Amino acid sequence: MAVRCEVQILVLASFMVKATCLGLKFSFGQLFAALKSQTGESAGTLALIGSSRDFVFHLSNIIAGFAVRKLGYLRMMSAGLLSLVASLLLDSIAPGTRWLFISYSLLSGISLSMLITPAVAVLYEHLKGNQLTIAVHLASSGLGAGGLFVNAAMHYSQMEFGWRATQKLSAGACAFVLAFALLGLWWATRGGARSASRVAGSGAPLKRSLSSALKEHGQDLVHPFSELNFVLLCAAYFFFFCGFTVPYTHLVFYARDVQGYQDAPTMMARMGAASMLGSVACGFLPSFCRASAVLMLVIAGLSVAIICLPYCHDAMELEAFARLFGTFAGIRLGVQSLVVAEFFGGERLPHLYGLANLPMSLGSLVGPAVVGAIYDATGSYTLAFWGAGVQMLVAIPLLILVRCRSGSARVAVAVK
Repeated sequence: MAVRCEVQILVLASFMVKATCLGLKFSFGQLFAALKSQTGESAGTLALIGSSRDFVFHLSNIIAGFAVRKLGYLRMMSAGLLSLVASLLLDSIAPGTRWLFISYSLLSGISLSMLITPAVAVLYEHLKGNQLTIAVHLASSGLGAGGLFVNAAMHYSQMEFGWRATQKLSAGACAFVLAFALLGLWWATRGGARSASRVAGSGAPLKRSLSSALKEHGQDLVHPFSELNFVLLCAAYFFFFCGFTVPYTHLVFYARDVQGYQDAPTMMARMGAASMLGSVACGFLPSFCRASAVLMLVIAGLSVAIICLPYCHDAMELEAFARLFGTFAGIRLGVQSLVVAEFFGGERLPHLYGLANLPMSLGSLVGPAVVGAIYDATGSYTLAFWGAGVQMLVAIPLLILVRCRSGSARVAVAVK
């Protein structure tokens, strides 16, 4: 069956947003290594800059996921684009690393959530069935593409111009790419009054629309936390993200400054390529088996990889880790939202996936910062990587429990 041109443009626009935003999000290791070399700040403090940005990003997704249909996809993404460009420009003139907690951690984190959340939700709004599953994974391969190109571009730019000029160049590139993505999103979703209202939003000002939504539906926003299944899923995501975000902060510094592998910055680009290939090659698995089973397999693979990372000393071993971790990370991105849809239904996905970002944010905040603090205290990453990997495994029995409980609930409903 032929795929309509609008669907192709919609997936391409979502891909471009994810590639740009997630490429920036997971390239903090480049900035971490540059700041560590130039400023002499402790690893724990610098890691906290990236961890705080991830914390703000996931926390903002709670509001973004709840309000995206009220405000409209285009309005939210347009505001996110403007604030992201502003945050990158402010980074470039930051008088010190403490300022980065405002421009990089706070403003950039909010901006990324206002771009990525609508890019995910719009697919669930317009696509169904296997077409949705395939589209989600094709769009999610943007993580790998972004990791490949953004990390490589930032590495060479930092070598030639320094990290401040790199942030200015990033602002210009993001404005160009995301503007085209917004244009494609508008064109692909322009038909139908109901669709147009959700894409463009209501005519009320953005601030008034958000405040009225929170006043009218404030209790609905947090009600899912009264559901045991959702609380268990949030706990699983917390333990998973405590370890998952660690390599994106510490791998470049660990490989280059601790193990002496000078090609470590471009290794992150190759990890991004592996993510893209993993997402495309294995993105069809949820069409044949449950997404939760795929996610548990991914968590096990990522955990084992991090536990083995202290034993990676030479170039071949470090590159093997980057490719293995990147492959599983690429599969993870598309499956993660499908797991929420599997347990709670696709109609609740924007709201629940937004709320699920709370434990993700806490895990992203705690994990890399604790690993940096352990390295400062012991002078070694061994215990830190072991702890991060083992902690991720705790998510698997929690997901199994949610899966069993949700299956029992469906059977009970069918019997009634």
